[in-house]
Amino acid sequence: MVARERGKGEAEKANAEGQAQALRIRGAAEAEYNARVAQSLSPVLIQQQYLQKWNGQLPQYQLGGSGALINLPAPK
Repeated sequence: MVARERGKGEAEKANAEGQAQALRIRGAAEAEYNARVAQSLSPVLIQQQYLQKWNGQLPQYQLGGSGALINLPAPK
């Protein structure tokens, strides 16, 4: 009975160590991926991605405490 409980404890410990190792590997892979993505980004690429997602509407601005709302005209 003692040997069985000891075996269960060792199995749980091995399982936890395996899960921890998997998390470390996954974290290292994600960090490497993020570093590569960061290196590949350029201002031109970022602008291109922004323009692909843009809905064509310019933002509205509110000035001061008067509540005046300015709508910028759409580009022609």
